[in-house]
Amino acid sequence: ALMELTGLEEVKRKIEELSTFACYNALMAPLTLSSSQDINLHAIFTGSVGCGKTTVARLYASLLYDIGLLSTGQVVIADRSSFIDKYWGHAESVVGKILKLAQGGVLFIDEAYLLATNDDKDPGRIVIQMLLDILADDKNRDIAIVLAGYPDKMHELLSVNPGLTSRFPNVFTFADFNVSELRTIACAKFEKMGYNLGDEAEAQLENCIKDLYNNRDPETWGNAREMENLYQAVILRHAQRCMAEGVTSEDIDVLITIEPEDIPVPNVENARILRPQ
Repeated sequence: ALMELTGLEEVKRKIEELSTFACYNALMAPLTLSSSQDINLHAIFTGSVGCGKTTVARLYASLLYDIGLLSTGQVVIADRSSFIDKYWGHAESVVGKILKLAQGGVLFIDEAYLLATNDDKDPGRIVIQMLLDILADDKNRDIAIVLAGYPDKMHELLSVNPGLTSRFPNVFTFADFNVSELRTIACAKFEKMGYNLGDEAEAQLENCIKDLYNNRDPETWGNAREMENLYQAVILRHAQRCMAEGVTSEDIDVLITIEPEDIPVPNVENARILRPQ
């Protein structure tokens, strides 16, 4: 399933390397002391919004379960509010509960950099230190913790607590999708939902994606999420056209066929339809 994802070539390569080493270790265990070569499963996922970090975390958990490195393979998704928010001052018990839930699988901490601000009294720093203390315990092997966030922010997190670097040696960089990859993602969405795209509609769709990509704001660009927004915008226009033309339930081909006019004209003004200000 991982290899079927669009793009993410570096991520796929690194996870495949980790999987191959785990299989190698299993072969060597009966012959040598290689069984003592513990595989560190903890990782850092860096990348912008919509690059597939959460999706890959789920696949990562399944893969580690399949090759016997995790006992259950479930994923627990958390963020700063999961550890603090209502439980201000009770970080120790909260961290313990969350780790218990994630035991045997992956604990995915999104926007992990929010746990380490410049305030020395910030309870988020306590959470980070507790995680490091727990990871140092040899009894906590049946869990993989993944810290995720924007590349520059994650770099700041690592600089605040250098101990994280040694505890999280697996760094996966999720690059932004290019136009070709975004087109593949968008077309797959239409196909999944049962719609047909003719050659002209596909060309119009690609032009629209190019326009969105070329006019993107790097600070807010959502990658694959933008393709979800585009899909919804197209379907709304398609629905309005069908209703205006008096299409009935018997006109199945019309209902499932996306025409070029259903796709926003590629210019900045129409791009705002997809990302309202």
